[in-house]
Amino acid sequence: MEWGVKTRKDYAKDISNSEDNQLRLYFVPKHTSLSPLWDIEIPEETSNPEWAGKWVICTPESLSKINGQGFSTVAYYFARDIRAANKRPLGIIQSAWGGTRAEAWTSLSDLMQEPTLQRYVTAYEKNVKDNPEILPTYKQKKAEFDVAVKEWDKTIGKEWNEAQKNWAIAVRKAHEEGRPTPPKPNPRTPRPPNPRQPNGGNNGPTNLFNAMISPLIPLSIKGVIWYQGEFNSGGSGKEYATLFPRMITDWREKWGIGNFPFVYVQLPNYGPPDQEPSTEGNGWRWVREAQLKALQLPNTAMAITIDIGDPFDLHPTDKYDVGHRLALAARSLAYKEKIVGSGPLYKSMSKEGNKIILKFTNVGKGLVIGTSPYIPEGEKSKKRPEKLTGFGIAGKDRKFVWADAVIKGNKVIVSSEQVPEPIAVRYAFSNSPPCNLYNKDGLPASPFRTDGWDN
Repeated sequence: MEWGVKTRKDYAKDISNSEDNQLRLYFVPKHTSLSPLWDIEIPEETSNPEWAGKWVICTPESLSKINGQGFSTVAYYFARDIRAANKRPLGIIQSAWGGTRAEAWTSLSDLMQEPTLQRYVTAYEKNVKDNPEILPTYKQKKAEFDVAVKEWDKTIGKEWNEAQKNWAIAVRKAHEEGRPTPPKPNPRTPRPPNPRQPNGGNNGPTNLFNAMISPLIPLSIKGVIWYQGEFNSGGSGKEYATLFPRMITDWREKWGIGNFPFVYVQLPNYGPPDQEPSTEGNGWRWVREAQLKALQLPNTAMAITIDIGDPFDLHPTDKYDVGHRLALAARSLAYKEKIVGSGPLYKSMSKEGNKIILKFTNVGKGLVIGTSPYIPEGEKSKKRPEKLTGFGIAGKDRKFVWADAVIKGNKVIVSSEQVPEPIAVRYAFSNSPPCNLYNKDGLPASPFRTDGWDN
């Protein structure tokens, strides 16, 4: 969400055409705090501080200068679409920090309400206890780290980046030729570790809620758009199913204005295309499932992005489609427009002999085989595939194999000769799945599974 409009040349034309005196931007500078703040604080290291902490009209200058790297690209495209749809004045607040975890955006009082999240409360208490001891020496250690990491970036880091680019090329070639994925390179010497920050830093439990959300609570907001989850996928990623809805509920309780619309992005594809239908030890699939389950909370909607990620870049270039799909979801949920706001969502399954029949909601005008709308610069338009992909099927042995899947009306029929007695189906349930189920409105289906197994 933090990724700014100046980070890629792809956004230059849109920046030049961004003048809109009915669109206001507000940037919350990155900051941390062990206790809730009641006003926005602007740290000394804030880039272009003159644009922070105040409402400004959206112009090419303000859009590109806020935060040094520019205002959030996703948030801008979202706002542009909303403005085009309803012509009403709109204000957008950017409160974002890349590479952060959901517990950092959740209040201490709310973390304390959930026993399974107690370890974050313990970590917060340790940060409070250790802060006076770490603070006096942190500045010197940080200066030494900056020197060491600068030297590492110029030598080992540069060498490693080149190796990763060559690896990405080798992976694409291997997949085209049907060979296994070559091993990913590692730096010959690890990058110097960051010194521990006095208050736990930007991933310290509650630190971002205290500094970057708490001061905003007096504002009467229409709703929230949210794009996060990658850094909560470590380990199994299953904890996100508890943490994410807890955070949504927390914000709503703190604002005290009811269950305002909360619209969020489901994680995109990332990593080399998966060779198996359900890869074990894959944290991203569990985070995506947690995001899907969060739709059970009232007044929530989800933008599905499983088709517009970058297999080799944690920060995919296509921010337009992310913002556009968030806007579609918000127009349907918050503005009550009669549009299709999301791709297909799994509803139910039934069995007929050796086949499993799947039903969906959000089918719009019908289900189709589709392709990603994003075409990277220099690549040709993609041909619409003839075969439906992404479905795995399993029997009592719980071993998933790629399945044959066909669309029949608003249903998908799944089967495999290898599984004569199927009991479960999974769709796009891995890090970077080859999947192509859409509705005719051009929106992809969410990854899902019909089983409740632990792996």
